[in-house]
Amino acid sequence: MNRTLAFKLGAIALLILLLLIPLSMIGGLIDERQQYQRGVLRDIARSSSYSQQIVGPILVVPYVRTIQQWKVREKTGERYAEQRKKAGSCTSCRSASVSMPN
Repeated sequence: MNRTLAFKLGAIALLILLLLIPLSMIGGLIDERQQYQRGVLRDIARSSSYSQQIVGPILVVPYVRTIQQWKVREKTGERYAEQRKKAGSCTSCRSASVSMPN
Protein backbone atom coordinates (compact mmCIF):
# COMPACT_ATOMS: atom_id res chain seq x y z
CA MET A 1 0.00 0.00 0.00
CA ASN A 2 2.84 2.38 0.86
CA ARG A 3 4.61 1.64 -2.40
CA THR A 4 1.58 2.31 -4.58
CA LEU A 5 0.92 5.61 -2.80
CA ALA A 6 4.55 6.69 -3.32
CA PHE A 7 4.37 5.56 -6.96
CA LYS A 8 1.16 7.57 -7.53
CA LEU A 9 2.60 10.69 -5.86
CA GLY A 10 5.79 10.36 -7.92
CA ALA A 11 3.78 10.03 -11.14
CA ILE A 12 1.74 13.10 -10.28
CA ALA A 13 4.92 15.10 -9.52
CA LEU A 14 6.45 13.96 -12.84
CA LEU A 15 3.31 14.98 -14.77
CA ILE A 16 3.32 18.40 -13.05
CA LEU A 17 6.95 18.95 -14.04
CA LEU A 18 6.26 17.85 -17.62
CA LEU A 19 3.26 20.18 -17.92
CA LEU A 20 5.30 23.14 -16.66
CA ILE A 21 7.42 23.02 -19.83
CA PRO A 22 4.64 24.03 -22.31
CA LEU A 23 3.31 26.48 -19.74
CA SER A 24 6.66 28.28 -19.63
CA MET A 25 6.87 28.24 -23.44
CA ILE A 26 3.45 29.89 -23.71
CA GLY A 27 4.48 32.45 -21.09
CA GLY A 28 7.58 33.27 -23.16
CA LEU A 29 5.44 33.74 -26.27
CA ILE A 30 3.09 36.07 -24.40
CA ASP A 31 6.02 38.16 -23.13
CA GLU A 32 7.49 38.38 -26.64
CA ARG A 33 4.19 39.58 -28.15
CA GLN A 34 3.72 42.15 -25.37
CA GLN A 35 7.17 43.54 -26.20
CA TYR A 36 6.17 43.79 -29.87
CA GLN A 37 2.96 45.60 -28.87
CA ARG A 38 4.85 48.11 -26.70
CA GLY A 39 7.32 48.69 -29.55
CA VAL A 40 4.55 49.36 -32.06
CA LEU A 41 2.80 51.76 -29.67
CA ARG A 42 6.10 53.56 -29.12
CA ASP A 43 6.67 53.87 -32.88
CA ILE A 44 3.16 55.24 -33.45
CA ALA A 45 3.57 57.76 -30.64
CA ARG A 46 6.97 58.84 -31.94
CA SER A 47 5.67 59.41 -35.46
CA SER A 48 2.59 61.40 -34.47
CA SER A 49 2.97 63.18 -31.16
CA TYR A 50 6.58 63.71 -30.21
CA SER A 51 8.33 67.02 -30.84
CA GLN A 52 7.20 68.63 -34.05
CA GLN A 53 8.76 71.40 -36.10
CA ILE A 54 6.75 74.16 -37.70
CA VAL A 55 8.18 75.13 -41.04
CA GLY A 56 7.17 78.30 -42.81
CA PRO A 57 5.73 81.65 -41.80
CA ILE A 58 3.19 81.95 -39.02
CA LEU A 59 0.36 84.45 -39.45
CA VAL A 60 -0.77 86.09 -36.21
CA VAL A 61 -3.89 88.22 -36.50
CA PRO A 62 -4.45 90.78 -33.73
CA TYR A 63 -8.07 91.30 -32.78
CA VAL A 64 -10.27 93.08 -30.27
CA ARG A 65 -13.18 91.13 -28.88
CA THR A 66 -16.12 93.29 -27.86
CA ILE A 67 -18.66 91.90 -25.42
CA GLN A 68 -21.87 93.84 -25.12
CA GLN A 69 -24.10 93.19 -22.12
CA TRP A 70 -27.47 94.72 -21.44
CA LYS A 71 -28.13 95.87 -17.89
CA VAL A 72 -31.08 97.51 -16.17
CA ARG A 73 -30.71 100.57 -13.95
CA GLU A 74 -32.22 99.99 -10.54
CA LYS A 75 -33.97 103.35 -10.04
CA THR A 76 -35.43 104.00 -13.49
CA GLY A 77 -35.70 100.50 -14.94
CA GLU A 78 -34.01 101.77 -18.11
CA ARG A 79 -31.91 99.35 -20.13
CA TYR A 80 -28.43 100.36 -21.18
CA ALA A 81 -25.57 98.66 -22.98
CA GLU A 82 -22.21 98.12 -21.36
CA GLN A 83 -19.29 97.19 -23.57
CA ARG A 84 -16.02 95.58 -22.62
CA LYS A 85 -13.07 95.20 -24.96
CA LYS A 86 -10.43 92.57 -24.70
CA ALA A 87 -7.33 92.60 -26.92
CA GLY A 88 -5.49 89.49 -28.01
CA SER A 89 -3.86 87.76 -30.93
CA CYS A 90 -4.56 84.44 -32.58
CA THR A 91 -4.40 82.70 -35.91
CA SER A 92 -8.14 83.07 -36.48
CA CYS A 93 -10.11 86.25 -35.73
CA ARG A 94 -13.31 85.83 -33.70
CA SER A 95 -15.77 88.32 -32.27
CA ALA A 96 -18.58 87.83 -29.79
CA SER A 97 -21.58 89.93 -29.04
CA VAL A 98 -24.74 89.50 -27.03
CA SER A 99 -27.97 90.88 -28.46
CA MET A 100 -30.60 92.72 -26.42
CA PRO A 101 -33.29 90.39 -25.04
CA ASN A 102 -36.91 91.21 -25.84
